[in-house]
Amino acid sequence: MKTARPEAGDLLAIARQELLDTLLPEVSGALKYQVLMTANAMKIAGREIDAGESTEKQSLASIRTLYADLLPESANNADEHTLADDIRHRKLANDHEQLYDLLLGITRSKLLISNPKYLKDH
Repeated sequence: MKTARPEAGDLLAIARQELLDTLLPEVSGALKYQVLMTANAMKIAGREIDAGESTEKQSLASIRTLYADLLPESANNADEHTLADDIRHRKLANDHEQLYDLLLGITRSKLLISNPKYLKDH
């Protein structure tokens, strides 16, 4: 009988918990800080794995929709880097409500992965 293998996110969560339960109590000072930073990075990576590519695909689709409306000639190749460059070079009006909503949505999506507590607190 074959047993199910744990998925990457599960393995990461198990390793993180082991780090916190076993190693953290044994260290102090700068090493304790490094263990906590590592555990936090593992938690972020776990949320990234859980989110999959859906967040990135959704952001890309939203960017291309914005470009289809505002700069149709660039819509097919638009991504976050293009968006940042075009804002920096003032190709997109920074007072446009659709742009604001897009940037807010992208930021929220990234915060859900990197720091969901921030969203709860604000």
